[in-house]
Amino acid sequence: MAILSTVNRLFQTGETYVNLELKFKLRLGTGRLNYQEEMIMRIHGRQERGSEEMDETTRAWFRQCVERVEELDRLVVELWEDGEKPR
Repeated sequence: MAILSTVNRLFQTGETYVNLELKFKLRLGTGRLNYQEEMIMRIHGRQERGSEEMDETTRAWFRQCVERVEELDRLVVELWEDGEKPR
C-alpha cells in the first residue's frame, strides 16, 4: 500500500497518467521453489507532443518524472531493506 500511496501522491497530476504493474511469481525449477517480485511502471504525458524534438515544456515534464521515479525508487529500496531486517 505504501507504493500505491506514493505513486498516487507523486504522479496524480493533471499532466500525467501512470500504469503500474506489480507481479509476484512462484517458480519451481531445478527442484526448488523461487519467489520473484517485479514492478513495471509506464508513465505517459496527457498532452501529445507536436514534434519529435523535445520542447522546453516536455523537457521540464520529463525531468520532473525522473525525479519522481527516483523518489519512488528510494521508497522501494527502503521497504525492501526493512523487510529483510529480523523481527
